[in-house]
Amino acid sequence: MLTNEEQYALILRVRDGDREAFGLIYKSYFDALHRFANYRISNEEDRDDILGKVFAEVFDTLRQGKEVRDLRAYFYQVLRNIIFDYYKERRLVREKEIELGEAGVERVRDNAALNPEEKIDREIDYQRALKHIGRLREEQREVIQLRFFEELEISEIAIVMNKSHVGARVLLHRALEALKKAYYEDSRTDSTA
Repeated sequence: MLTNEEQYALILRVRDGDREAFGLIYKSYFDALHRFANYRISNEEDRDDILGKVFAEVFDTLRQGKEVRDLRAYFYQVLRNIIFDYYKERRLVREKEIELGEAGVERVRDNAALNPEEKIDREIDYQRALKHIGRLREEQREVIQLRFFEELEISEIAIVMNKSHVGARVLLHRALEALKKAYYEDSRTDSTA
């Protein structure tokens, strides 16, 4: 992850036409953006095309000297908008089912200290979480992914989702409440079965 100072220095170099500087930006953000796109787009060719458009748009924006206050948030905002357009063109905006488990959402966990039973319990909990997240509204799924999978700050989520800071915080709170409710209902169903 680039520091703010490193980002600023690279942006200035890109504005001066330094493609190598943009290559460093690309390397810094590609994996995280690919993971986010992988979560949303199952077709590999489409996903690669979308990522290409994202980097081209950000490059053009930087090259033109437009102000970008938070580069990471701007990348996610551009990616989100291009994905939205992708589904809009195919009339699938609200109909697309996100297959969390199969989409390759990476999870980083340190299981080395866990015994086999704890590992199994953790995996079951993770699979239940994916199931319940998949049942949330699209906007709620997205805010949870940005916060917990992509580890964006609330201020960055606000930029990505075109919301105020308070609006992003409220959306995250409501998404977590909906997730808790789904867990509660699921556990009640499990205990009666």
